[in-house]
Amino acid sequence: MTHKPFPAIATAYMAIELLMLSQLCWGQVAIEELPRFPAPPHTISSWVAKDIVVNNSPMSIKEFNYPGSAEQFEEFYKQQWPGPFFNKSRLGDETLLGYVKKPYYYSLRYKSRFGQLTGQMIVSKVDAKSNRGLRTELPLPLGSTIRQVILAKDRNIYSESITVNNRLSINGNARFMISELQLQGWRPDDNTITRQQLNKNDNVQLELSRPPSRIQITLSKQPNPSELTTQMLIHWIK
Repeated sequence: MTHKPFPAIATAYMAIELLMLSQLCWGQVAIEELPRFPAPPHTISSWVAKDIVVNNSPMSIKEFNYPGSAEQFEEFYKQQWPGPFFNKSRLGDETLLGYVKKPYYYSLRYKSRFGQLTGQMIVSKVDAKSNRGLRTELPLPLGSTIRQVILAKDRNIYSESITVNNRLSINGNARFMISELQLQGWRPDDNTITRQQLNKNDNVQLELSRPPSRIQITLSKQPNPSELTTQMLIHWIK
């Protein structure tokens, strides 16, 4: 049985591009309630992720549909966010709007579709004074670099998704994770690859459980300009 990540996690990966536009540092923080995102009349919105933390930045994400024109939509936000901290840019066929109101960063990403505007509203809390780096409680091979950590709460279930890179081989990473997690009481699921099978695979997926928690680990080769590295995607439902 394959466990798919929460929909909130998948959407958060897309939201990271908007966060990077603010060019701010993320502090180590906990999941917390964020302010309401203003919206023009007749906007229909729904939660995608209400309680999520991406690279130490608390975030909430909504999808929206607006039946009016792009000019009306943008004028609403120019009135809401006057001054030099409002910005507008383009990314392909999408428009990006952003506004800084410390300690929060508001961002919109939208495009015209079927006669209306559709997109995402994202509020994130930023704190440039606190940047303690990314961390996880899970064991990782020596020399690993954590590229991204996403924390989420969905129907009172907490999860953590981690992206890790290192120079260890896929098989070396898999053996390390199986051994270390078993020492902590985790047990491989029936469909998890065994140590004897590791040398036969270029891409490996591991699934382990320690009720009521479970972990899914996907290992793959990631070429870069100087060397071949391994990327490890870990999804931990706590």
